[in-house]
Amino acid sequence: MSTDDAPTPPGDIFPFLHLPYLPRKELFEYMSPSALVAMYQTCSTAHHLFPPLAGTVSIHYDLGKPLLHVESFHSNQKSVLPFIAFKSLRKIFTILELEDVYVEIDENKDYTPLVEFLKSYGRCRTIKICSKNEDYCLNMEGIRDLLGGFQFVKRVEFEAQIENWPSGSPRFLKSSVVDISNGTALDRRDIRRITRGSKEVRINSSRLSDKSFNFIILDWLHGRNKTLRYLEITVRDPSERQGRRILNGVRFRLGNGGSFQPKYLKETVRFHTGWNVERDSDGRRATVVSTRKKFRFIVWD
Repeated sequence: MSTDDAPTPPGDIFPFLHLPYLPRKELFEYMSPSALVAMYQTCSTAHHLFPPLAGTVSIHYDLGKPLLHVESFHSNQKSVLPFIAFKSLRKIFTILELEDVYVEIDENKDYTPLVEFLKSYGRCRTIKICSKNEDYCLNMEGIRDLLGGFQFVKRVEFEAQIENWPSGSPRFLKSSVVDISNGTALDRRDIRRITRGSKEVRINSSRLSDKSFNFIILDWLHGRNKTLRYLEITVRDPSERQGRRILNGVRFRLGNGGSFQPKYLKETVRFHTGWNVERDSDGRRATVVSTRKKFRFIVWD
């Protein structure tokens, strides 16, 4: 191949260095994230030309091909990039906010690159953790490094069996919402820890008994889970006696029916009757709504 056919460096195709600052700034601002990454990776001097850029990134970290979904604030252009591009993105974007994190969990997977990426962030909008293996149970202590660096997450969803919620809660993971689709392996201790660090909690397939629910109510009455505003637990395989011992040893009053709108879960809860409890320390009131299959705890403003 002759020298005339050789690839030409991007800097020689278009004379970026010779452009005045404002046109050059506008040009880069309206390039897609993938184009910016391609330029950075093929032109050694490109990062010296970039103006301050801002954008958002979401992570889709599955077992096959981890991806980054990036959007530029200036151009609103979106790009899907391989996860390994995150080092380039850090060089290109002055501000890169983390929005959503999706992680597929497997016991043999190495999550070191993801942990390294997340170390730079203290908060995000949503974390969703799932497993394609229905029999696999995720030990939460085992992913401390993955989630423990976040100061706040708006919503955490688990589409996998989980167990052993770390005792560092709420310092382990503070969130507005914890949504667990399979709580079979969670015991009373785990759920009490979850409620102490979250505002709204929804757990399906729980094996908790009335006695465990009473402990959660007592935690609230004694101010141990002051952030809790709404708790919903759906019981798996409830016994005939489920729900008959709710509020044993707790002072309560029979309440009327009504409705409640959780702020984050966005599902209106309607009930025909309930039991009201009141916290002595501040006079705050909550309502317990219980059936054989579902336990709800509603805290009123």
